[in-house]
Amino acid sequence: MQRWRSLGIKALLTGCVVLIVANLIIWERLRQSRQLAPQPEAILVLGGDFDREYFAAYFAQAHPDLTVFISSGMPEEQSRSYFTQVGVDLSRVYYDRQAVDTVTNFTTMLETLRSRNLRHIYLITSDFHMGRAQVLAHLIFGRYGITITPIAVPTQTPPEPWWAIVRDGGRGVLWILTGRTVEKTQG
Repeated sequence: MQRWRSLGIKALLTGCVVLIVANLIIWERLRQSRQLAPQPEAILVLGGDFDREYFAAYFAQAHPDLTVFISSGMPEEQSRSYFTQVGVDLSRVYYDRQAVDTVTNFTTMLETLRSRNLRHIYLITSDFHMGRAQVLAHLIFGRYGITITPIAVPTQTPPEPWWAIVRDGGRGVLWILTGRTVEKTQG
């Protein structure tokens, strides 16, 4: 019994050291990216709420040189109509419908951002959702040196619970290690 306990403690300590080293590597990559691209080079909108895209349309209007990427948001026709109404050229707006949740917002957009050599992006999502989004951006985008400037869309919704952030953070780590993620369960 003592031997198993000793092995468990060693495994736990090893896991902690690996997480610390991995985070140090990510932080260094993010620091370098901020040096190379001190200002955001594009806008990424996480779908899931109409208000995010309405906010993003006005934000894009105020940042006319930036491309807008929307990951699984409102119906595309409705979104395009709104961006047009506020005066955003639709040639700047790209839609990606692959994501089914917050983790896949990041995993499916990663190659698109990397293929354009983007190092710094504005990340738009709801204020209550920003904690989880920042953890996933740190893990998934940070691994590849893509840093974010978070832009929270104000709501009246309380922040998500800590366990949702931990759950999706774990799913993000799983994706980094295996290239796959498990679907989140309801609740």
